[in-house]
Amino acid sequence: MKISHKLNLSVSILLLITLIVSCTPGTVVPMATAIATTTAAPTITPTPAPQSLADTPDLSTWVEEYVHAYGDMVTVNSTEMDAQELTVAIRQNPEAFMQTKEIEKGKYSFMVVNGTPLAILSNHKWEATSLKSLGEFSAIRFGSTVHEGGLFVNHAEAYQQILNQQFGIIAPNDLTIMDVSEVLKDPYYGKFVNGLAQTHALRFYNLFTPGDQRNEDNQPNLSDPLWQGAPPINTPASTKYQEKIRIAMAEKALNILTSNPNVTEIGFANEAFSATDDGYFSWEDCPYYRAFGDRWLIEAYLAAYKAIVQLGKVPGRDISLFYGDYNFYLPGNKSTIVHRELSRVKEEVAKELGIDTGDVPIIVEMEGHFSFDTGYLNANASDPRYWDVYYAGRLTYEDFKQNLTSFTDIGKVWLGEFTLLQGTAEQNSQFLKTIVEASIDSGNVESILFWDLLEIDSDHWGKGDLLFTFDGESHFYPTANYYLILQTLFGEIQN
Repeated sequence: MKISHKLNLSVSILLLITLIVSCTPGTVVPMATAIATTTAAPTITPTPAPQSLADTPDLSTWVEEYVHAYGDMVTVNSTEMDAQELTVAIRQNPEAFMQTKEIEKGKYSFMVVNGTPLAILSNHKWEATSLKSLGEFSAIRFGSTVHEGGLFVNHAEAYQQILNQQFGIIAPNDLTIMDVSEVLKDPYYGKFVNGLAQTHALRFYNLFTPGDQRNEDNQPNLSDPLWQGAPPINTPASTKYQEKIRIAMAEKALNILTSNPNVTEIGFANEAFSATDDGYFSWEDCPYYRAFGDRWLIEAYLAAYKAIVQLGKVPGRDISLFYGDYNFYLPGNKSTIVHRELSRVKEEVAKELGIDTGDVPIIVEMEGHFSFDTGYLNANASDPRYWDVYYAGRLTYEDFKQNLTSFTDIGKVWLGEFTLLQGTAEQNSQFLKTIVEASIDSGNVESILFWDLLEIDSDHWGKGDLLFTFDGESHFYPTANYYLILQTLFGEIQN
């Protein structure tokens, strides 16, 4: 027992010496006794107080733009005011101009003048409302074409600013999708569009149309290689010719998407049908129809779908596929044709891919170039394909909403290539209000894209003054129609 005790004591002394020797100079030897530790109190970041509307520095700018749109004078609560007087009134009694709405996404405060929301309190700071911000509450995105015209070249900064403020979608535009792809190779324009594509959806019109492989007179360009071997109309094509066209379509789809990796929305086909169900669809004189007959839309969809998959992306998620056509905003023959043929596309594609019909993503894009010009209506009264389909006076809320909901089984609806020409201020305002209200109430419209909206030098579908007017230097001023859309969107937001 004594020997064991001494041995244990010797081992303990040896271990202590070893520990002391192994410590480098400046090393603190651990103490046997525990040292009490303290836990620092968590840092609590106080929630910043909401910015006061009365103290908001941009208030005067928002009011000035609003009043400017109505001729520099507005009547508020039976009192006529200019911009300065209205700004003073808001600063002195901000609560009188504030409304709060509890929406699914949270509780929001708005600065409202005559039913129009001019600003929203977001992240404790007041910001100007916009088509983009208010559209989010109704799940509707707004977009605009982006041209390579004089406005872009000479006023790129102002052009980009308005696109950033108001829109979530941009669509570069040219005669064909090949032309669009080519012009985007321009270092300046390409950089501009692809820069915007980092924050906007990029929409391309359209992979395949009956107008492909035609000449300047809109006649079949028989010298084009794709016409070589084409059979006469209503004559079955050879397997060899079908395979030739199928390969060409696949190559085109892959080339476009590879060359333009920022594209997130693409039309797989466009304007395949005329306006009536009289047997003439306007698609007979194209190689796609000569090869596949009335199944060519199915082949067009498959070419686009497979190209997206080949690039490692998911159709309908990474890149949306849409079919675009004109003049079927209202119920009628054209609407019936489009619905019927897109139903076929979904069914046949599902069989080809071995998936459910509901898993075939298709968006229906309704193109509408509307006018209140009755002269055009009268001039084309004898042509059954164009019976007042462009005339804005025919469209009613009830008919339009009914037509929008009729495509629910196909997919969501996009209103694209949207323009409005001629008409009085009252006519234009009522038409825009009808379009927006019916779109929201249908529950099936996901986006509205304006055509030539910002193009002040356009002589085609727009005049550049529907929603904004450009001062010729550096600023786009909102019009009364712009504020009407904000008012309509705001009115549709449900508490």
